[in-house]
Amino acid sequence: MTQGRVVIVVAAAFVAGLVSASLVPAVGAQGKVTELKRVDLGSWCEGKEAVISIEEIAPSTSRNTRIRPTRSPGCSKGRR
Repeated sequence: MTQGRVVIVVAAAFVAGLVSASLVPAVGAQGKVTELKRVDLGSWCEGKEAVISIEEIAPSTSRNTRIRPTRSPGCSKGRR
């Protein structure tokens, strides 16, 4: 393939992506996040907190759950 044909194919693919993106509805998140525990780290790490939540993902024939611990960046106390 010559360079001119490559440019044409890439441009056609880009335009096809734009057209299909406008025709296909956006898919949103389907999970439901439930907060299980929130703990303020207090004087150990000022202004930070630890959050444990569970995300239920649907639709499915079985119940899919994923535990997602959240860690706030910026606290270096206790790291080795």
